[in-house]
Amino acid sequence: MLIAFAAMAKQHVRKEWEIMRVLHLLTSGGIGGIETLMRNYAGYSQHENVFLFVYSGGVIADEIAAMNKEVLYVPAELRGNAARLKWIMNRLKTLRLDVIVSHHSSPIFKLVLACSRVLLPGVKLVAYAHANAADIIAAHEKGASIRKLVHYIGFKSAHGIIAISGSVQKSLEHVLGINKKNVYVLYNAVSIPEVLPPVNAFSEKPEVVYVGRLIREKGVQTILSALAHDGLYKNMHLTVVGDGPYREQLEALAAELGVSQAVDFVGLQHDITPFLLKADIFVHAPEWEEGFGITVVEAMAYGLLCICTNNGALPELISDEENGFLVEAHSASALAQKLAWVKANAASQQSFETIRKNAQKAAGGFNAQKYARELDAYLMTR
Repeated sequence: MLIAFAAMAKQHVRKEWEIMRVLHLLTSGGIGGIETLMRNYAGYSQHENVFLFVYSGGVIADEIAAMNKEVLYVPAELRGNAARLKWIMNRLKTLRLDVIVSHHSSPIFKLVLACSRVLLPGVKLVAYAHANAADIIAAHEKGASIRKLVHYIGFKSAHGIIAISGSVQKSLEHVLGINKKNVYVLYNAVSIPEVLPPVNAFSEKPEVVYVGRLIREKGVQTILSALAHDGLYKNMHLTVVGDGPYREQLEALAAELGVSQAVDFVGLQHDITPFLLKADIFVHAPEWEEGFGITVVEAMAYGLLCICTNNGALPELISDEENGFLVEAHSASALAQKLAWVKANAASQQSFETIRKNAQKAAGGFNAQKYARELDAYLMTR
């Protein structure tokens, strides 16, 4: 079923399938959740998709190009967003586009939407919110009021708005004053193996894994502090997959807490499958209101026992004690108690097996093919 834009209710909906020429605006082509989502989408979409990377290329951009998709880059010699914006607008006029989709939260993308509303009147504009609105505008950092205004103008310039979760949908209304009825919720997708791995027995010393960026907001410090509670690190091992500006502080914290011998920082990995296959438990304890949680769904697909905090969109993915566990946010002690309880009850695994199989079943609803069909249909709406 096609989903109509609330803001375009007076216009008609195409009655037959029509291929659209769609431009996706992205900041860079390196490894990241949005980039990976778009690569997966490119593989299944029926539209003619063009991907424009504003600041740099990368391995994901190369993979999209290898799929014979049109990939464009803003010239690297351009300096400053004013010059980039001018180049982008001139280039957009030559591309014969039906739709422009703005993905990342960089303010330049919202300015592209605002300019396109005036200069490209025949093109449909879609603003994609991939994070909580407070994080999009960096509400706690200097210059937030200006960024808020720019994003408000950008979202208001769009003909349609997509949010990656109900949590993000509500945040757009709360922070930017955008009526949530005008925001379509489209959950992210992950690459799920056609044959799901079997749910293996727990290891005697459970292997815990975290996958994601190493920034303070992702809360890896809470996981490390939890391991330090009552010597929990002696009975578990944690692998931290990912990299970022907070890695050095996290490694120092692990040493300070005395848990370094139970923690491995393995850096950024293009393929996280080996780490999910050998793990028993997946932990995600963000400090911010997580907009979705792609790595959570990936872990669920592999039958890991997922323990997440109860903030942001995570309760939309995890039903406590049904397909995983939810614990109080911002609490290392609450996380430690749950980890200790899981370890103590690992010998009696029947209930854990049911939870893990439920997780695999739930993850199946977030597959890339379904996502591509739904996004394709949304973009075709008039």
